[in-house]
Amino acid sequence: MKSRILKINSVLKIGEIEFKVAGVLPSNIKKGIVTSQTYIKCNNFFSSENTIKRALCITMEKYNDLKRDEIIDSLMRPGSYVINKYDILRVMQKEFFVRNCEPETGRINGDTNLFIENRYLFNVEEIAIAVVKVRKY
Repeated sequence: MKSRILKINSVLKIGEIEFKVAGVLPSNIKKGIVTSQTYIKCNNFFSSENTIKRALCITMEKYNDLKRDEIIDSLMRPGSYVINKYDILRVMQKEFFVRNCEPETGRINGDTNLFIENRYLFNVEEIAIAVVKVRKY
């Protein structure tokens, strides 16, 4: 891969395979130069073949000036967003958490019913987890 600048949520094509940039490190930047020294981790499957029928997005913080219609119009632009359930979308300098979508991965288009809730999501400071099932090989 030649050096190029990529930003979060951009879609790139290498051969016949499309990839979506889901995140970058350090996390305080939104775009950067990808070189032969960049470590690339691919662990999720996004399908641009599916069309999202319904999606619920929640704002990452409560905005007094949230312009839902403008944000939805921005997301609906042709060829714009391939999303996945639990994605974080950055639109018009705002962040949105994809709480749910049907199907779980696909491209947003003019037929998508997109809902945006304007409420604050709190960061989790600590969690406890337990193994539920171990896969045997």
